[in-house]
Amino acid sequence: MSIPTMRTKPADPLHASEVLTVEQQAAIGCVAVESARLEHLIMVVIWSLLSLEASMGRLITDNIPTISGKLDLLHGIVNDKFSTLNKEEFNVIFQVIKKIIPRRNTVIHGQWERMHTLAQLMKMPTISDGPTGHALVNSRSRKSNSVKSERAEDIMSIALGIHLCYSSLYDFSQRY
Repeated sequence: MSIPTMRTKPADPLHASEVLTVEQQAAIGCVAVESARLEHLIMVVIWSLLSLEASMGRLITDNIPTISGKLDLLHGIVNDKFSTLNKEEFNVIFQVIKKIIPRRNTVIHGQWERMHTLAQLMKMPTISDGPTGHALVNSRSRKSNSVKSERAEDIMSIALGIHLCYSSLYDFSQRY
């Protein structure tokens, strides 16, 4: 009986390089970076509002696995600690972040597929023989199985939206 071994080198190209353009890959990376930055800020604001050092704050926030869960916790804390006027300001930011999270989740966790015309598909012996790096690809959400066509510009607009959410939340946190 032989013991299975792990490959040390890929035998074929990365899926991303077969399906996505370099620009799309970069835009997805930007969404990931901006998301991580926003999630960290949400955690820091939670710790600050609860007057916790980072080491103690992590005991709370590290047990909440999603950015949505952390945002919901922050929402509850703000609603408990702030006046109505400040709550209303925060709720505007909260709603914008809540709206962009599903798009972020599709970009980060979704399945990326090539888009082909029927004529292209008919010429291919197998799907792996298809052209690589399309300007337009499909992203498929894990939860809804819905498909959306994405260009690099579409994906980058999500990264920019997340960045603007970060800036708004940061500005809010500095005022209070």
